[in-house]
Amino acid sequence: MTETETRNNGEGNDGKKDAQRPEWTEAHTWWHVGALAVLGTIMGLAYIAKNRFDGTKGIEFFTTSLIAFLALVTIVAQAVVNIKQLGNMKSALKQNRELFDLAERPSVAVEKVEIVLNENEKASAKILVRNYGKSPAKEVTVSSFLVAGTLKESTEDFPCPDLNLVNKLDDESKLVSRAVIASGGIRYSHAYTRDVMAPSDIANIKGPAEKRTLWLFLLVLINYRGTSGVEYFAKYYSRYNHGRGFEECQTHNDAN
Repeated sequence: MTETETRNNGEGNDGKKDAQRPEWTEAHTWWHVGALAVLGTIMGLAYIAKNRFDGTKGIEFFTTSLIAFLALVTIVAQAVVNIKQLGNMKSALKQNRELFDLAERPSVAVEKVEIVLNENEKASAKILVRNYGKSPAKEVTVSSFLVAGTLKESTEDFPCPDLNLVNKLDDESKLVSRAVIASGGIRYSHAYTRDVMAPSDIANIKGPAEKRTLWLFLLVLINYRGTSGVEYFAKYYSRYNHGRGFEECQTHNDAN
């Protein structure tokens, strides 16, 4: 074992472990300063009483001054304790407020999606959004986009949402009207594909999953505020699997 390792293990040259020393804190410093101040004041009063007064008057002066000084020290000490307790109360109130906001906050999410497929028409998705929280959701915006994409196999991982599409939805959310959804309240949003669906496209989408190459992907971005002004969001990303409904992506769904 090296010398450094010996020191780190708390062992001296005699092989015995040193006693653990208490950690010196700022509180220790203030206590020492306070004790020295009290001692110095008492000595100063004793010096004045001895040199300025004689006999009984000196003792009375010292006693009276000492009582007044100790009373002042007691008042200051109690004030310090009260300030500390006030700080603790403020901290506790802040924590309780945060817990209250967390428990009573709004929570807006996608509850249900219905798909409509008609030949030679754009595919559409009707999205039901609900506030599951215990307080109203303010300034709610819901932006959604439905896109047709291909997968080689039904078990293939979801393609990542197009960042350009996400940015587009963010920009659109700034333009759409902002609503308030009460606790337990709902709101509908609609999304459409860019192109119309040919009969072969619909047949592909409704065909067996193991042979399907065309899929519908739905991206929904929800932004809202709580009653305290805190901003929240929810991102919903899923694909439509005919016969089973919308399957949520395990990677790109998120909320706060």
